[in-house]
Amino acid sequence: MSSLRTKSNRLHQNHRYVVKDLSWGEQPLFLEINRRQFKYKKCGKPFSEKLDFMNNQRTYTKRLANTTIKSVLSSDIHSAAKQGVVTTEEIERMLSNAL
Repeated sequence: MSSLRTKSNRLHQNHRYVVKDLSWGEQPLFLEINRRQFKYKKCGKPFSEKLDFMNNQRTYTKRLANTTIKSVLSSDIHSAAKQGVVTTEEIERMLSNAL
C-alpha cells in the first residue's frame, strides 16, 4: 500500500463486484462490494479507492487467498480446490501473487 493517499470528495462512479470469501460453515460466501471511483480535483481524471482486503483482480479476498495457500502447502492444488469455492486456476494465481 502506498504511503501517498489522494483525497477527493468528488464521487464519480460506484462499481459493484461480487467477491469470493471464506466459507460460512458449509456454505460458500460471496460478498457484494461497492468500490467508489472519484475524480482528481486538478485534472479531473478518475481513480478508484483502494480496498486492502481484496486481491488485485477483485475476485476474492486476501483472507481467502491466505487460507487457500496454507491448505495447498499441507496438501496439493487439486485437494485445496475441492475444499472451497476457488478453482485450480485461481489457486495458481494466488500462489503467483504471493511470491
